[in-house]
Amino acid sequence: MEKTLDFSILGRFIDALALGLWTTIKLTLLCIVLGTTLGFVIGLLRSGANKVVRAALGFYVELFRGTPVLIQLFWIFFCLPLILGVELSNFVSATIALTLYMGAITSETFRASLRSVGREQLDACVALGLPRRAQVVNVIMPQAV
Repeated sequence: MEKTLDFSILGRFIDALALGLWTTIKLTLLCIVLGTTLGFVIGLLRSGANKVVRAALGFYVELFRGTPVLIQLFWIFFCLPLILGVELSNFVSATIALTLYMGAITSETFRASLRSVGREQLDACVALGLPRRAQVVNVIMPQAV
């Protein structure tokens, strides 16, 4: 007996499938932008000199990198509204969870690229008397990227 797959039943659900695809695309693009931005900021702060900030952000990064995304989605969808006393939609909960996860993952990438810039480059910036912002924007970031 030969069995064949029949996908004709999917035609009845094309609207629901299209809505799901559109929601997935919106969520993906939003979380990529927010997560990358968050990861960049965290990578910069973890490369700084403040030990308290580095420790707090290190805890955040290890927490979100060390737990499964499904558990994070569960906690943010069910527990965060109880803690904050607000109601979050499915889309907002997913955006928060996936942005925090992506921020933790990308922060390590940014931090590693920042650490790859040689110490002599930073010494040259100090010798030239460049302010910290100019050091980051004009010397460190182009090399890290």
